[in-house]
Amino acid sequence: MPLQYLHTSAKRGLEPGKSGFCCVARDRELSVDLARELERLSRYEHISGKSNPIILRHLQISIHSGNYHVLSRLCDAGNDYSKRNNHIAHHIAFTQDEAISLPDPATILLFWKGWKDAWLEPPRVLSERDNFEIHDLNTFSDSVKSEFDSLVNEGQPTSLVFQIAEGQELDLALHYRNELLKLPVSKRWDIPFTNFILVSDRPTLFQWSANWKGRMLPFEHVAKKKPPKEPEATIPSKPQVSPETKPSTASARFVKNAPTVEIPEVLSRGARRRPKRKWTRKRFSTALNLGLGAMALVCVGVILYFLYDYKTPATFAPSLTPQPEAPVSIPSETAVQPPLDVRSQWNRLAQSNQLLENSEDAIRLASLLADKGDPVPLQVAAILKIANEAASNPVELTIAPNLIGKAEGHWELDPTLDSELANQGFTLLPQTLSEQLAILTAQSTSADRVYERLLHNRFLPEDAEMGLKALRRNARDQLAKQNIESIAPAKDYLELWQTLSIDNRFEPISKIETAFAIGSHAGFFAIDERGMLLSPEKTDITQHLVELYQQFLLPRFSSFGNAPEFREALQDANRNFDSSIDAARAIYNVFLNAQAQSANLQNRLQKIRDQWGGTFIRNDLMKETMINFNFERLANSKLELARLQAQFDHQTLIGLRNLEGVLDTIDTAEQSLAQIDDRTTWILLRDRPR
Repeated sequence: MPLQYLHTSAKRGLEPGKSGFCCVARDRELSVDLARELERLSRYEHISGKSNPIILRHLQISIHSGNYHVLSRLCDAGNDYSKRNNHIAHHIAFTQDEAISLPDPATILLFWKGWKDAWLEPPRVLSERDNFEIHDLNTFSDSVKSEFDSLVNEGQPTSLVFQIAEGQELDLALHYRNELLKLPVSKRWDIPFTNFILVSDRPTLFQWSANWKGRMLPFEHVAKKKPPKEPEATIPSKPQVSPETKPSTASARFVKNAPTVEIPEVLSRGARRRPKRKWTRKRFSTALNLGLGAMALVCVGVILYFLYDYKTPATFAPSLTPQPEAPVSIPSETAVQPPLDVRSQWNRLAQSNQLLENSEDAIRLASLLADKGDPVPLQVAAILKIANEAASNPVELTIAPNLIGKAEGHWELDPTLDSELANQGFTLLPQTLSEQLAILTAQSTSADRVYERLLHNRFLPEDAEMGLKALRRNARDQLAKQNIESIAPAKDYLELWQTLSIDNRFEPISKIETAFAIGSHAGFFAIDERGMLLSPEKTDITQHLVELYQQFLLPRFSSFGNAPEFREALQDANRNFDSSIDAARAIYNVFLNAQAQSANLQNRLQKIRDQWGGTFIRNDLMKETMINFNFERLANSKLELARLQAQFDHQTLIGLRNLEGVLDTIDTAEQSLAQIDDRTTWILLRDRPR
């Protein structure tokens, strides 16, 4: 299955603690090294005073987890949450086996309907409805005539760098597609390309690339030239001329009778000899001075050696008679022992497991060792002091990464801490996992299935992962205990709401309702605090628009004058309408002819008039037809929501939403397990939350 990765600026990323430009959505099966590579490929440039190009790119990458064809679409995404420039990078990674059964990469980049122009949802793991499907390609087969040079010569792709004008990026991508269609199917995925090169790109990775005319780059951007093919070495043999073949021209006879010339191999740099240099007067003088200087240094060294030997004679002479051995003295119990050094005192406390009991002495000794360049004892002593002060109370101890060692398939606590805290009831786990387990506990989910597998002195990721899987099964079992017939419609109900939100289908009707300043419970898609529709029976959007107009105008009818045009427009707006756009035009005509007597009412009328005209009125019949079609889709969506809502109660919906929250938290916890490394912050947790 193709793997997707979305990268943009967000207040909260998918990974815990991430914000700004980061991953906001990805497939669960995406490996860590592939995610890291796709994050590197997510850079974009906003060029001052220029338009923001839509970049379409195909690259082939080879990493530890495998070889992939990566299709990337990068584009401007307006402003982010901090009002700064934002962009979105949407990547799809295909394996070689997946790519060979698909159209060319340019077709997918141009015509797949699933590319995201912005990300307005909370960060999440992508689900099945986000999967790449081949039937989502909205393509056309006609080749568009292009002003660009051909990229395929005699059935073989060439290398070329285009100099294009600003705004020609998509035209060039269409040209790439037309050129790829000239190649055999087996070669269409062999061409890496980009329709606009970035400063962060490596130009040597692309066979086809492009840049704006006059745009300066910090690297040379030229087409790759294939090295000339070297002739194969052959052993000359005596030419054999058949009796029927005879040279017919003078040139042919000359070539036949010409002597064979052997070309010697090119000498290597090491085999070349320099010509002998002549002894000039200057060269002779330099050599003589160097020789005299070397002799002087040797003489000075010999003199210094003899002087040193003379002044420091031997202090003892070898004796030919054996000397008696010195008696070995045995220390008595009353003898005074020399004081132990700082390291020995620390080791004595550690070996006797007295660091926790004598935390003040441990801090003093550890501080002295830290002054000598060994910070580990001070870190250990500080942790033990906090544990001692907390006694048996709940406590969370932060462990520095250098106190955790990596072993075969697990992570181990520092041996000194292990021996001191063995019976203190602590649990060792990464800090990020602890945060996710605390969230699960707050969501009324028993996290004991994970905690009960964890130890105080070592952490096994496999055990934690098994506990998370048990939590996932338990959450689904709890939901299955409810009415199983109501779960499916409730799930479809939530998915439809999410689809409407992602596609921004609410925006036109919500802007109109905002202009009329109606209450939050009077909107066409108004819901209660449980997420249920407040008026599921009202599915006629044309009637809703008429009611908005009547609630505003009729109570204030006398305030808008009595002009003939206004009265005529009112009469036309009171009839029955066949479509939403017909009602919108008639109501807009009323707003145009109404003239309020007060300034405040006139300002409010002008705001409604501007919003109504901007939403519905176009000077193009086809555009107004599309607007009417979109409002009919809204009406059908509410009708479907009402139909689904009738099949479940609010308790089922609450349970389903809680399940989704639990599953999202478990997904985040599993991701944090996959990202444990030497920089991970660890904690020792005593009396975990329940």
